Amino acid sequence: MKLTHDLFLLMFNLSQLQNRKTIVQLFCESMSELFKPVNIYYEKQKKDGAVFVEEINTRNSSYGFLYSDINLGENQKPLIQNAVQMLAVILERLNYENQIKKEKESFEQIAEERLVKINQHIKALERSKLASLNLVDDLTDEIRAKEKIQKTLKESEERFRSYIENAPNGIFVADENGDYIEVNESAERITGYSRSELLKMNLIELIYKDDHSKAEKHFRSVVKNGKSSGDMRFVKKDQEVRFWTVDAVKLSEKRFLEFVTDITDRKLAEEQIKASLKEKEVLLQEVHHRVKNNLQLIISMLKLEIKYSSENQDVFSGTISRIRKFSDIHNKLYIQEDISNVDFGMTIKEIVEEIINLYSAEKKNISLKIDIPDPILSIDLAIPLALIINELITNSMKYAFENTGQIEISLFRNSKGEITKFVYSDNGRGMGKYQPGFGTKMVNVLADQLGLDITISSENGCSYNFVSKQQKLFQGQENPDIIYVEDEFIIALERIESLQNMGYSVNDDPIGSGEIAIDFIKKASVKPSLILMDIGLSGELDGIEAAKEIRKNLDIPIIFMTGYDDFGHKKAIKKIPNSCFIHKTCSDRQLKEQIDSCLKKDQDAE
Repeated sequence: MKLTHDLFLLMFNLSQLQNRKTIVQLFCESMSELFKPVNIYYEKQKKDGAVFVEEINTRNSSYGFLYSDINLGENQKPLIQNAVQMLAVILERLNYENQIKKEKESFEQIAEERLVKINQHIKALERSKLASLNLVDDLTDEIRAKEKIQKTLKESEERFRSYIENAPNGIFVADENGDYIEVNESAERITGYSRSELLKMNLIELIYKDDHSKAEKHFRSVVKNGKSSGDMRFVKKDQEVRFWTVDAVKLSEKRFLEFVTDITDRKLAEEQIKASLKEKEVLLQEVHHRVKNNLQLIISMLKLEIKYSSENQDVFSGTISRIRKFSDIHNKLYIQEDISNVDFGMTIKEIVEEIINLYSAEKKNISLKIDIPDPILSIDLAIPLALIINELITNSMKYAFENTGQIEISLFRNSKGEITKFVYSDNGRGMGKYQPGFGTKMVNVLADQLGLDITISSENGCSYNFVSKQQKLFQGQENPDIIYVEDEFIIALERIESLQNMGYSVNDDPIGSGEIAIDFIKKASVKPSLILMDIGLSGELDGIEAAKEIRKNLDIPIIFMTGYDDFGHKKAIKKIPNSCFIHKTCSDRQLKEQIDSCLKKDQDAE
C-alpha cells in the first residue's frame, strides 16, 4: 500500500513540472527506486531484445517506450501500467499546454503585427479605400485564427476526457462535501450503478457501514494533506460487499480525485491462504501428537513383553531406550517454529547434555565442545544426524570414560547445504575389543542415508569421521533377486533380514529413494524378479512415480508396501500394470504369500 501511495505522490509531483525530458527522466529514476532491483529506462524508439514494460501512449500519440533490465513481478505490472497511463496523460497535458503557449505567443505576435498594419492601414485609409478593404480582410483572417485555436482547445479537452473514461480503474471526482460530480465508465462497472445514479450519491453511501469511520478519516486526510490511500469495503448496487483500494488526491479546495481498484479476489485469496495455513498447523500438531502416542504404544507393548517374558530382556530394554530417545529427538525438533529448518545446534546441545546428566552420578566431569558454524538444518538431515549422535554419545558415556573426559562434535556443509564433513570424538579409553552391534549397524545405515563414508579411529580415544561420498549402491550382492525400496531405515533393516531368512536374495543395504532404485536397476547386469516399493519415499520421486519410470523399460512385478490406505493411492496403483498393494504392517507370512503369488503369476505369463 505504501508503494501505491508513493506512485500517486510521484505522479502528482511530476504533473507540476514543465519539461518533458525531465518528467520522463524522473519517472524512470523513481520507478527504478520503487521497484528495486528492477532498472526502468526510457527509449524514444522501440528496442528489440529488451524486456518491454509499457508504451507511453495516448489514443492519438506515442511518447516512447519503457524497458527494464529484468522481468517485473505479477504484482508490480498493474502498478506500472497505471503509472504509465498517468504519465501519458501528464505528457499529453504538457504537450497541449506547450501548444497553447506557442499558439498564444504566435497570436500575440500576430496581434502586434496586425496592430502595426492597422495603424498603417488607418493612415493609408485616408489615402485609399483599397487600403480599407485590405484591413477588413486581415481582420477576417485574425478571427479565423482565433476560432482555430478555440477548436484545438476543445479537441484537447475531449481527448483528456477520453483518457479518463477509458482508464481501467474506477475514477471518481467529489466535491468538498463528498458528493460525486464526475465518474468514469469503470466506476459504473465496479459499483453496478449508472452514471446518473452515482452523480446523485455521496461517497459515504457506497461504503460498508462498519467502514464509515475509516472512510471519513480517509476523506479528512485528503482535505488536510492533499492525498490519502487505504483499503475499504464497499457495497455494490446488488448489495454485494467488495474490497477496494482507494487512492485520493486533492485537485483544488472543492475538487477531490479518487482512483479505485477492486482487490476482493486478492483479499479472499489471502484469507484462504491464512485459513489453509491454520488448518495445516492443526494437522501438523495432530500428526505430531499421533506419532508420540504411537511411540508410547510401542514402548508399552515392549514393557509388557519384558514383564511376561524372561528372554531377551536386555534387547527389549535397549529397544525401549532407543524409542524413547527417538521420541525425545522427534519432540525437540518438531516443537520448533520452522520445522523445515531447525536449529540443530541448540537441539543437539540439549540432547547431549541430557545424556551426560543421565550418567552424572558416576561421571561428573564430562565436557562438551560443539562446532557447527551453520546450525540451521532441514528436518531430513536433522533427524538422522540426531540419531547418530544419540547412539555415539550413549556409547561414550557407557564405555569410554571413568570420571572425566571430553566429547567433541563438529559439522560442516557446502554452499548448497550438503554435509561435507561430520566428526564425533571422545578422549576415552578407545574401542579396545568392542564388538560392533546393532547400534553400530544403525549408525552405518544412517550415514549411508546421508551420503557419508565412515572412518573410525581408536587412538587417543575414539573418533568417527563422516565424509561426503557419491551415493554408493549395493556392494554386498551385485544382482539381488528382490529389490527392497524403503526410506525408513529401521523398517528396511527388519524387513531385509526377514526376507533373507525366508530364503530370498535381497539387497543387503536399504535403498532410500526412487532415484537410487532406478539407477541401480539400470546398472544391474541381470534384472531383478520383483520390486518391493514403499510409496512415501524421500527425494523428488515417490514410489508410484519411480515405479512408472522403471516400468518404461522393464516389465517387473511390483508390490507396493505402504501405510497409506486411501482410495486415491489404491487408484494410482491400479494404473500400473502387474502391481499390487499390501499394507506395511502385514506379517511375514502375508508378505511371503504375496511375493510367491506375484512371482508365480510372472512365471506363468512368460
